[in-house]
Amino acid sequence: MPGPHDDTVTTAALWVVDLDVPGGGVEAIRELTQAGSRVVVLSAFATSTLTLELLAAGVRGVLSKSMPIDALAASLAAAWAGSCVIDPHIAPDLRRGHGPLSERELRVLRAASDGAPIGQVALRVHFAPGTTRNILSGIIHTLGVANRHEAVAVARERGWIE
Repeated sequence: MPGPHDDTVTTAALWVVDLDVPGGGVEAIRELTQAGSRVVVLSAFATSTLTLELLAAGVRGVLSKSMPIDALAASLAAAWAGSCVIDPHIAPDLRRGHGPLSERELRVLRAASDGAPIGQVALRVHFAPGTTRNILSGIIHTLGVANRHEAVAVARERGWIE
């Protein structure tokens, strides 16, 4: 299996990296993300500050090692689809003060904020309708809401979009 220092790192994978093992640190993760890899970090001791640092390094998410397996699987699927996933038990204040959504997700959510159909939203953000639908689905999962209209309401309420 290739490592972060290998020239064989591929972008067709989702790396699940244990932050708490030797050689796991933020620099190794940054190397993976700079190489174009999708990375989700597992940690037993992540803090809000560390989570923000990891997000700035380009990870798709930070999850607790103690997450139930079904929640972990759903979070990994959402990360693969492009969503940013943060375990609320690791960094609950990120849900309040800093949005867990990527710029890409926020752009799609802004484009969908007037209730336009998927096809029109896709044209606005220059994505395929299926990609747009997947991004919106990831946003809904990340925010724990029932639909994109609720996602827009949450994002507005928390000041992530106007």
